[in-house]
Amino acid sequence: MYDVIVIGTGFGGMTASALLAKKGYRTLSIEAASELGGCAGKFERQSFRFQAGATLGMGFEEGGVFSQLFHELDISPPPVHLLDTIMDVHFSERTIRYYQQKERWFDEIARQFPKDSAAIVRFFEEMFSLADAMLSFVYKRPIVPPKTIKQLFQAMQKADRKLVSATPFLFQSIAKRLQHYGIRDETFIAFLNGQLVDSVQTTIERCPALLGAVALSIFHRGAFYVEGGLANVVHALAERYKQLGGEQRMREKVVSIRKQRHWLVTTNRKQTYEAKHVVFNGSLHSIFSILDDSIKRIFSIREEKEKKAPSLGSIYNLSWH
Repeated sequence: MYDVIVIGTGFGGMTASALLAKKGYRTLSIEAASELGGCAGKFERQSFRFQAGATLGMGFEEGGVFSQLFHELDISPPPVHLLDTIMDVHFSERTIRYYQQKERWFDEIARQFPKDSAAIVRFFEEMFSLADAMLSFVYKRPIVPPKTIKQLFQAMQKADRKLVSATPFLFQSIAKRLQHYGIRDETFIAFLNGQLVDSVQTTIERCPALLGAVALSIFHRGAFYVEGGLANVVHALAERYKQLGGEQRMREKVVSIRKQRHWLVTTNRKQTYEAKHVVFNGSLHSIFSILDDSIKRIFSIREEKEKKAPSLGSIYNLSWH
């Protein structure tokens, strides 16, 4: 029996697997595809490698999430190169150059949107400030949501004044913040929607302000080209995971998760694996088809509600105990 089964080998799945293995847990990762990486996968033809999905790397700056992760796992990250220009975004009447440095980006805003530039700069400054508050809390690794008084107390200890100052934005959307600043430029809103759909798979109307702030600021903390593609990051994590004794099954699709004395995970190969804990690194929309009915009844997220909601992609890491 395993201590933990991790379903999915995207960034979240391989990170969880490697960190659990390093802490000494007997861990099994299961992947339905023939390639690791999820949205940062790849395919190869002859001697050429092609990236499939995400291409830009973030979090490799000093203190960034990947820098911390690779340090904790005692491995070196793949070679990366900081990009001055993140991307060119083409519209029918203009091309917006998205710069990594905030000062150059604000200059581009002034050139592209002279009428609304002051308001747009204030909007971005607010997004950067909110993101600082969120990330200062997240990097301390609180247990969210807390399930015990002890976990609640620990989370409160990790909260600082920055996070407290961000609480008024907790139930606001990005659209509400744009409305606050009087920003209505259709091209700018289309630009923002493109960034949000790419980062968090939703638009300004449905994107919470705090989540949107992190998504809109993350490029400006450092956008990197990773040599060999982002798949190299996942493969480095997978290699370290195996060195630490972790087990992996590829081309096995999970078709059932049920609970008896322990968790039972069954795949399309008619293999059933038993574990004390399960971590699901996939989309929330896809989980209901594999959960046993008895689990659905106690699941805190309701299937009917999620079916009506637009997908947010594979951003949920769910664990049950």
